[in-house]
Amino acid sequence: MPFSQPALRQIVVNGWRWCVHANYISKDQFYRAHSNSMKEIENPPVLVSVRKLNANHQQNSDIHIFAILTTSQTTKQREKLNSVYCYIPNHKWHSIRRWTTLSPFVLINKTTQKISVQIGGMDKSRTFKTSDFVVNPGEKMSIENHYYAITHFLTYQKPKGTIELESSGLNLHEVIPSHKWINCWVDIEQSIFFGYCTHEDFQKHAYIQSKGTNHPTFGRLTETYWALSAEHLFPLTSLLSHTKNWQSEIGR
Repeated sequence: MPFSQPALRQIVVNGWRWCVHANYISKDQFYRAHSNSMKEIENPPVLVSVRKLNANHQQNSDIHIFAILTTSQTTKQREKLNSVYCYIPNHKWHSIRRWTTLSPFVLINKTTQKISVQIGGMDKSRTFKTSDFVVNPGEKMSIENHYYAITHFLTYQKPKGTIELESSGLNLHEVIPSHKWINCWVDIEQSIFFGYCTHEDFQKHAYIQSKGTNHPTFGRLTETYWALSAEHLFPLTSLLSHTKNWQSEIGR
């Protein structure tokens, strides 16, 4: 089932909004944490970024689904063959509260290499879209594709200098140094779903875990999160059962 808003990992089912919170963890990191504390891994607090939750404008009936995706590191050979470098721009470039066109915005290549880049984002109707461009060294390319949100940039060759973004209409300017591009090629080995809850229940039971706090699975947190004990989650099977019932009723 495709995301209705891929940048926010949201699915709309029978008018209900499902928000998927899937955190990545390497297989080695998962098993190290697992061996250190079996009990904590079986019942860890699930996390939602405070920053991302504030941007989503949740309703009490919204459904939060929590999962971990375990990944394996690529080998050096696959690293060379399958590298995909990704950059996620500042949240101002994909703010739901500010829903107006970013166009025209400018992509400035300040490197000495030709860069092939994919831009992902949403249009006025919040439909996800991607566009591919080739930007020559020193070129300022005006992007006229009527993006209302920019969610990511992808390239198969890591830029060896800076790339800049400008939207004069919204007074946005961002510099992307070379080290900010991350290799986002990963192999998903296992998906572990902890369960789900409504946003109303989440608000009742969630508590803050500050930046720098040690989490039993993810280690030291790099930003502030809402945390929720897994005991407040319902099994995903019951949600899927409800979905089947809805589909049966629609088919009658």
